Amino acid sequence: MNLDQVMRILLGAILFCPNSIPAATRSNSRDESTVVLEATNIIHGIGHYVGKTLLVRVREDGTVEWEKDLDAFKRERHVKKLSPEDVDSIRGHLNLIDQSLFSANMGPFATYTDTFVELKVHLASNKQAKNFVLQNPWPCSLPSCSQKAKKDMPVEVRALLCEISSLRSSLASEEPLLSCAEPQAQSKR
Repeated sequence: MNLDQVMRILLGAILFCPNSIPAATRSNSRDESTVVLEATNIIHGIGHYVGKTLLVRVREDGTVEWEKDLDAFKRERHVKKLSPEDVDSIRGHLNLIDQSLFSANMGPFATYTDTFVELKVHLASNKQAKNFVLQNPWPCSLPSCSQKAKKDMPVEVRALLCEISSLRSSLASEEPLLSCAEPQAQSKR
């Protein structure tokens, strides 16, 4: 095999098999931007059903991604660009949350019928990056669900869920996954 044949094989590999090139030699701006916050909702159901939905992924460069469920098996990916000020605001909210109480697995915080939910979260604060799982984090309002929480949700976990829910709601133009409004004071009559 001469040098010309080797060069043609390498060129063909580069053009038709880009994933065969080592990651260190490829340039991909998405890989280079640090993830500030990522939350993926994973529903485990009857018959070994597993549905994964990216609720939100915020990158340092302002790229935000999320998925909308089209049905139980199909998702539609959306991408938007945020301003540096918006990213700084999100990072500021996340940095206010005391993560010292977060452990690798927390919950379950609710009881669901025939399903189990994991919310996988990656959070990069000014101190460090953390990965953890929240089990059954969303409140259940169906009559078949137990209305009593299994474990009390720490204030810090609720603050993080509210940030995720609020961000997702504003991006996807849908109702918040969690009601985070402060209870209004009862007026005296």
